[in-house]
Amino acid sequence: MDGTGTNPTYAWSGGDSATEELGWIDFSKARIVTLSINLAAAPNSCVGDTCLPFSSTLTASKSAGSATGDITYKFDCENDGTYDGQYTTANVSQTHICSYLTNGTKTAKVEMTQEGIIKTAFVSIFIQLTVCGDSIVSDAETCDDGGTVDGDGCDSSCQIEVAGEGNWVEVNP
Repeated sequence: MDGTGTNPTYAWSGGDSATEELGWIDFSKARIVTLSINLAAAPNSCVGDTCLPFSSTLTASKSAGSATGDITYKFDCENDGTYDGQYTTANVSQTHICSYLTNGTKTAKVEMTQEGIIKTAFVSIFIQLTVCGDSIVSDAETCDDGGTVDGDGCDSSCQIEVAGEGNWVEVNP
């Protein structure tokens, strides 16, 4: 404490026999640096015939904190350890477009660094390209009975089969 007992300080002295060093650390001037981030993907899903290739715009933004100065954003579209985009800017938000060529649930990641603090956020992206026989009626299909056999009312290309004149065929869409 200083002479008044209000400012916490720490004093040290040292050096060799020829010099004496004296220093003070004033803890009342210390600053706690914080950083919080958000990550969003838009769009974040696609189910249908025309999903691939699929693009999603990731938006990372500083949501709170006392850290100041430039921010470095590193985007990893597949969370595989390879950064697909890196930006250093004073902006509190940054976007990056990720492109996907395969089905599945993808996990995208952003790493944000500001004033030596590193924060990471993740977002999930779901892509399902529908195919005939998967029991999901998609854009180009008029039926999908879960199979690809002709003669059951829904043919092998997932189109409703037309029965002969006067014959009725039950369709299980």
